[in-house]
Amino acid sequence: MNKLKSLTGKWEGEYTLGPEYESDEGKTFEFILDLIAENGTFVGKCIEREMSEQLVEPIIISGFWNEELISFTKQYPFSYYIDENGELVIDRTKEHPEIVYTGVYNSLSDCFSGDFEMVIESIPGSDCWIESVLTGKWLMKKMEIS
Repeated sequence: MNKLKSLTGKWEGEYTLGPEYESDEGKTFEFILDLIAENGTFVGKCIEREMSEQLVEPIIISGFWNEELISFTKQYPFSYYIDENGELVIDRTKEHPEIVYTGVYNSLSDCFSGDFEMVIESIPGSDCWIESVLTGKWLMKKMEIS
């Protein structure tokens, strides 16, 4: 079994919106991560083609990994959403909810894949917090250097 030796470098991937996104379920978006890894942790930046024109600030990535598992967060520099007309609405005065990605490395396909979730609302219940969560799937593969 081949194990991934380094996470450092550029990774291309995509994420697909889950059922909580309702009419947008199944929509897929491409991204590129530029990562620097050291001692099982990593940091980096994300570029999303759909957001590249609106972003001056980077999308920040940070997490941990081993040869088989990965977990990281993605933090947009501001809040945004798609309105009822399908238009992108940006609110630079609010922080975007953190998005948590978890996944596994598949040595046969030489890629990571897994799930993501984003808590968009937390309200106190009688014994616990009630959260509204958006989910989806993702995958990424290290880019070949030519």
